[in-house]
Amino acid sequence: MKKRILAIVLSLCMMITLSPIFASAAEENPCICNPVVESNGIHTNPDCQFYANRNRLNQIDNEITTAEELKTALETGGNVTLTQNIEIADNNWCANISKEVTLDLNGCTITKTGGVENGYLIKISNEGKLILEDSSDSANGAIMAKDKSYGYGIQLQSNSAFIMNGGRIETTQESVDIYFGSENVTVQINDGNIHSSSDGALFVRGSNHIDVDINNGSLSSDYSNNCIFIRGEKAGAVSVDITGGTIIGPENNYVVYSYQY
Repeated sequence: MKKRILAIVLSLCMMITLSPIFASAAEENPCICNPVVESNGIHTNPDCQFYANRNRLNQIDNEITTAEELKTALETGGNVTLTQNIEIADNNWCANISKEVTLDLNGCTITKTGGVENGYLIKISNEGKLILEDSSDSANGAIMAKDKSYGYGIQLQSNSAFIMNGGRIETTQESVDIYFGSENVTVQINDGNIHSSSDGALFVRGSNHIDVDINNGSLSSDYSNNCIFIRGEKAGAVSVDITGGTIIGPENNYVVYSYQY
């Protein structure tokens, strides 16, 4: 009995002794994120002590394994990081982005094998914004639309933006297209590769405030007419600023073709 009482007393003493240490550690190393956490519980600052473990658990809980899960994640917005390749068999599959979303390919591929006429893999509109990245060391991440006749990539409509910081876009038809009649569209290419085997890599069209900046990266096309197609529907509707990068077009034809409608 005396031994049991002594053990209980010792345990209480240890708890009392350790409690200030835990409190002190929490006070000395608080969460340093700003905001503290996002609505989905992800710590935002990589220097925060809680960043790696909490975010790793969140990524496991939200791992994308199917085309429908990818569609839902892209349309919900936020940060989407791939952990495996995604195959899309549905010819009508399209992610309609109307929020801001950052897609990190993370060395993985999104491949759509079928398609329909003008059936883009991703459409951005209504204040939507897509930021494309590839954080992997291999830099093998890619979005691919492979149907021979209907392999369309990304289309932007009015009030939308696309920023490419890495990864590859490979299509048989238009790779990145700004839809005819669009207004208030921004495209910025900072890195990565865009290639079309049977059409233009970049179509720039619109009626007002269409701004395209090509700062780096590569655009190429095997199409017999042009790699970049530019058409403004009125004077001053479209602005294209090329300060860096590589543009490769068909032999003996236009690399960039531009005119006012």
